[in-house]
Amino acid sequence: MKEKRGSNLYAGLMNIFAVILVAAIMAYGIADSYRITLDGYLGTQSSVTINDGDETDLYDYLSDYETAEELVAAHMDLNERLEEEGAVLLKNENNALPLSSDGNIKVTLFGMHSDLTQFSGSIGATTATAQNVKMADAFNARGFEVNPDMVAFYQGLEDTYTPGRASSSAVSTEAVGATVNEVPQSEYAAAPADTYASYADAAIIVLGRDSGESCDYFPGETGIANPDEFDEGSNILGLSRDEKALVQYVKDQGCFEKIIVLLNTTSTMEIESLKDDPEIDSIMWIGNPGCYGFYGIADLMNAASGVSPSGSLVDTYAVNTANSPAAQNFGVYMWNNAADIDSSSSYALRAAWYLVENEGIYDGYKYYETRYYDSIVNPASGATSSVGSSISGGWDYENEVSYPFGYGLSYTTFSEEIVPEKSEIQIDGTSTITVRVTNTGDVAGKDNVQLYLALPYADGQVEKSAIQLVGYAKTGEAAEGEGYENVVYLQPGESEEVTITVERDYYASYDEAEGDGAYVLDAGTYYFAVGDGAHDALQNVMTAQGYLSEGNTAAVVSADLAEKQIIDETKEGAAISNQFTDSDINSLIPDTTTYLSRSDWAGTFPETVESLTATEEMITQLRNDTYTMAEGEDTSEFAFGTLGHSDGTRACELKGITDYDDPTFAKVIANMPLETIATQIAMEYSEMSSFTEMAAGNAACMDGPVGLLLTLGTSAKGIYAMDESDPNYNFSLNTFVSEPVVASTFSHKLAEEEGKLIGNDSIWTQTSWWFAPAMNLHRLPYNGRNNEYYSEDPVLTGYMASDTIIGAQSRGVVTTIKHFAFNNMETNREGVATFFDEQGARENELRGFQMAFEAGGSKEVMTSFNRVGCTFSSADEGLITGLLRGEWDFKGIVTTDMVKAPEYETWEESILAGTDIMLNTSPVNEDGKAWETCQAKYISGDARMTETVYESVHHVLYAFADSVWLNGMSEDTRVERLYPYWELIIISLIAVGAAGTAVSGGLWIFRSVKNKNGKKGA
Repeated sequence: MKEKRGSNLYAGLMNIFAVILVAAIMAYGIADSYRITLDGYLGTQSSVTINDGDETDLYDYLSDYETAEELVAAHMDLNERLEEEGAVLLKNENNALPLSSDGNIKVTLFGMHSDLTQFSGSIGATTATAQNVKMADAFNARGFEVNPDMVAFYQGLEDTYTPGRASSSAVSTEAVGATVNEVPQSEYAAAPADTYASYADAAIIVLGRDSGESCDYFPGETGIANPDEFDEGSNILGLSRDEKALVQYVKDQGCFEKIIVLLNTTSTMEIESLKDDPEIDSIMWIGNPGCYGFYGIADLMNAASGVSPSGSLVDTYAVNTANSPAAQNFGVYMWNNAADIDSSSSYALRAAWYLVENEGIYDGYKYYETRYYDSIVNPASGATSSVGSSISGGWDYENEVSYPFGYGLSYTTFSEEIVPEKSEIQIDGTSTITVRVTNTGDVAGKDNVQLYLALPYADGQVEKSAIQLVGYAKTGEAAEGEGYENVVYLQPGESEEVTITVERDYYASYDEAEGDGAYVLDAGTYYFAVGDGAHDALQNVMTAQGYLSEGNTAAVVSADLAEKQIIDETKEGAAISNQFTDSDINSLIPDTTTYLSRSDWAGTFPETVESLTATEEMITQLRNDTYTMAEGEDTSEFAFGTLGHSDGTRACELKGITDYDDPTFAKVIANMPLETIATQIAMEYSEMSSFTEMAAGNAACMDGPVGLLLTLGTSAKGIYAMDESDPNYNFSLNTFVSEPVVASTFSHKLAEEEGKLIGNDSIWTQTSWWFAPAMNLHRLPYNGRNNEYYSEDPVLTGYMASDTIIGAQSRGVVTTIKHFAFNNMETNREGVATFFDEQGARENELRGFQMAFEAGGSKEVMTSFNRVGCTFSSADEGLITGLLRGEWDFKGIVTTDMVKAPEYETWEESILAGTDIMLNTSPVNEDGKAWETCQAKYISGDARMTETVYESVHHVLYAFADSVWLNGMSEDTRVERLYPYWELIIISLIAVGAAGTAVSGGLWIFRSVKNKNGKKGA
């Protein structure tokens, strides 16, 4: 019996040690994948760069800030400035704002968003919670006295009435509704109403809709989780019953001198009732203000600060957001034969869903303004029909739009007129338009000048928007070399001239039927116009055309194009042709849908595309397993390195190289083993570890759109290493306003300054690549991730991203624009098959990206999770090979987003299409796993794959050669491996687990054999 107990003891110990061994090995794999992130969080290092002599001389990129204190101050100041110039004043009856008082301005805050504000998005786009300055605190610091009892009232309700948010639905078989969860009137019986009169200079009501990654809102009943919150026929973006009751409650108090509404949202809300309410004095959109933005809002509202609003809307504020053409197809649509496509219970192929975008080019203001134009100029087009109308009867612009794209008020007024003698128009080239701005009001201010273009259109021609933004400028920003800190206001009576450059490639129309596909400029008159938003500019054009009388003809200049121009090659000589034929659902399933045309608004208005059945050909593409690796082919012409061998070439020899054809790249690649490169392709997230062997250190990456998700000190290295005693140690760098607020500044300078500051952050933290800017379009306000994207307009998006890129890359960080392309909703973003027409795609979503590459020079792009047609975006040859690397001549890095499902995000098809990196953390490039062929032994037998992999490495090296990756490096630099304490602990556990398993297993076997022999002897 004693022997049996001993045997059981050893068996138990063996099992325990085996569990420790397996767990430790798994932990090591995960920790190794996130090594840089883990080191940054724990303040440890896994390698050290050693140089002899003064390291400063080895830094090509030096920070603009000598101390962390200066860097932190810049974060606070720029965040505040962005909010000041980005907030949009929508209503200001009787000059209710700014507020003034002999002493502090006494105000009472209302609404749960005044306490639980949405400062940013979520996940990669979140600000540092501990650094978020709450509204009451910021206002109290800037000349206000905020009613403390009302602040305490809302704080006591935080757990019960946390604002609702868009539903979490990254993978979903049905649309999920959301709640608002505003405080109901029943709770106000306990509100400190007796204090209101003491804080009655203004009541400030804050309303909002929270949003974030992997979340969406939905139009109609589907989008409302709690029907009791809303009146019948409402949308989730409309005011809930409790929000309406709150507004009425504030009005009923009768003691407040002013009632002001702030909109804390990046999803445009339905606020027509607030606009029309005579008791609401002011409405201001503030978006997501970031950590320090409320200081800017306080200054805007306080007359003593001298600050005036200068922001304009980046999206159309519709009366009913569910009535737009795009809203007819925004939801969960599953293939009838989804089970035949993917039989797995977990939807491993992410192939069950589709979305048809049949609005064509008519999204956002391009729909509302074009239909308005046709309702007056061409009513025979059906523009005034009831289809898509928010009220019974015919469609009328005044009943559809509360505030148009580009709209925004100031505390002063401006006149804008184009100066023809200083403008030069080349319709088939580059034009420069000079605009004279005069402050015609009584206070100083800044004016953002928006330039629009009306193209000639006739029935039978390619679709055209009646008006489109082509450029913008802002007063007070013309002086070269001046930083953003120097605020230059235009004084009353003063004038300033601004010049806007317009490029043909960013307004030409795309015609799929012109040859093999080409851009076209039809003959006729082209009207350039400025105005307070798209609607005002269009009315100026219509006045110049003789259709209206109230517009400003001095704000318009025109030029004629005698003959139609066909643009079938780029300025660099690359051929332009159709790349997305298979993304039109009609090419796969004929007559599935009709795309919206302004020639027949009623007959072509989009219908919901439901209940489709994928064909066998489509199923093959949806499964994304179309390539079989060759074996035994000759690949000797591609020179890679050999494991354990080097000729002494150092990665730092690439330092500062900007010529893609420089022979040094081949020299470096010849020292990189294919085995290491395969790992780099298949499992790269937070570092480029394959370069470490060549004394290059790690190329660290980091999210996000509101700043690097890193902290000073724990991430600072080299000459920017910090002592833990520094008061700015652990300052989080993710502090900025959301991208729509940046865009609403309409400021080239501020966008570039944000990029520069994030570039400085990258220098301090040795971050080589930044996963931003994000730049998908706001196809609809229901997309929960709109907080990460700039606007509904591609040109505003393109220039904002370009300016940010220029600023960031000037300081050495590689920008990774995302998500390329068509990530226009979060629900089922993983794999949803997105269908569209090529003209709509090129003139809207893709135009912004084109500008970011051509005007901004971004060195990297991240693809999207969704499919382009039936093909995973990273594997779509039309998108990556044909358009990006072909027409746009992009030579930088293409990376996937973080791999979620390797079964459909296949590496072979992606790399062959032009993708370079599969952003992944799990070792799935092993025998028997999803990407087992991503190993040297398989790649080396396939000539096409070997050549593609070689070029992929070339792309990566080219992008990083002139960046902070090689900051502090020289040919004498040594990189020595360190073992941080967390790694030693895991290694020790592996050793203990292995030794314990071996010893206890041996003893168990010994005891078992002994027991068995003993029994035989007995």
